Amino acid sequence: MGFKGGIVVRDCYGFTLIELITVIILIGVLSALGIGLFARSSAFSPMLVTQQLASATLLAQQAALAGQPNASVRIEHPAGS
Repeated sequence: MGFKGGIVVRDCYGFTLIELITVIILIGVLSALGIGLFARSSAFSPMLVTQQLASATLLAQQAALAGQPNASVRIEHPAGS
């Protein structure tokens, strides 16, 4: 801080509190949008399909061992994929 002709002159460096809060809010909004985009594309979908296929295969195997003549596993591709 200096004194120049009866006026106090401040040597200010850095950011104001309003600027910092604005940046924090902006980061929060952008991260919330990013999480929303990643949440839609399910990362566990391949694992779920694998588990369902294994379960259906085991069920068909048990049906075949029990003597059911038409024990099979049918895989269909969904229309929306």
